[in-house]
Amino acid sequence: MGAYTVKVLGIAAGYSHTLIATAEGVCTFGGNDCGQLGHGNFRRVLGPKWVAGMPGVAVAAGGFHTVMCTDVGQVFTCGYAYSGQLGHGTRDEVEVIPRLVEALVGRKVVTVAAGSSHTAVVTEGGQVLTFGAGGRGRLGHGSTRDKLTPQLVAALAGKKVTAVACAISHTTVCTDAGLFYTLGDGQRGQQGDWTAEYDVYKKQNICYA
Repeated sequence: MGAYTVKVLGIAAGYSHTLIATAEGVCTFGGNDCGQLGHGNFRRVLGPKWVAGMPGVAVAAGGFHTVMCTDVGQVFTCGYAYSGQLGHGTRDEVEVIPRLVEALVGRKVVTVAAGSSHTAVVTEGGQVLTFGAGGRGRLGHGSTRDKLTPQLVAALAGKKVTAVACAISHTTVCTDAGLFYTLGDGQRGQQGDWTAEYDVYKKQNICYA
């Protein structure tokens, strides 16, 4: 990042790559087998390198994909979309340069999250949209089907979500009312409801934070 100090706004780590959102832009480094660093190639980078023209304020790293959110709420993705997790309407695509998620144009996104093969975003109004791999119901749409473009999570309608996190096969959100919801796989207890099963809809629990 050079011989000077920049203000860090957000950080994320994927399977083999790292992201830093700063007041001056986004830096990425690490593994780049699928173009997830956004530098226009597949070469690994051993130290922080600026992503050209990317004024991101929030970042998320999946297994082999990257999600970047700008200060005006636009979302860009790059890397491998084998399940549609880039949100561009196709699967098995590779984007080596951050590409605008056109399906989100008109929505101001403020928070992003990425699992190994799915993505979630939160809008300024607290709506949640998810896309990518739908196995075990991790997208929260009442099915296990993949979604190739961002889709509103209808089960959370009327809730104002303030935070979201994605893992391998489940998603968690927290609302402004302090309620915590989980979507997807719970076979190892990760839904926090004292059961070991998966639910393609949602579970409501106490928010301990």
